[in-house]
Amino acid sequence: MINLRIDEEALEHGIISLYTDDDVEIDEELSNQILLEVPCYDLTVSKQGELIELECDIEDLKKINPSLFKGLYSFNGNVNIPFEKVLEEIKTKSNLSLQLK
Repeated sequence: MINLRIDEEALEHGIISLYTDDDVEIDEELSNQILLEVPCYDLTVSKQGELIELECDIEDLKKINPSLFKGLYSFNGNVNIPFEKVLEEIKTKSNLSLQLK
């Protein structure tokens, strides 16, 4: 399970920045392949296809296909959730952030 975190300061500026502090082996070839399919500035996945790092504009979040990322994640107090649920949490969090501006 990958423990994902979101950069709250970046979120305030309209950027989704996800990362993990977990020690995970990176698959650069797979990362580059997936990066071609998503509208992100930066993206890194593990050898198992789990998302390790992602950076994109909030508007592009809906264009990300969650099935590209394997494994289970811990995010925002939820554990053992698929990446699809992580995206739902981010969408909710980003909508709240935009409403507070």
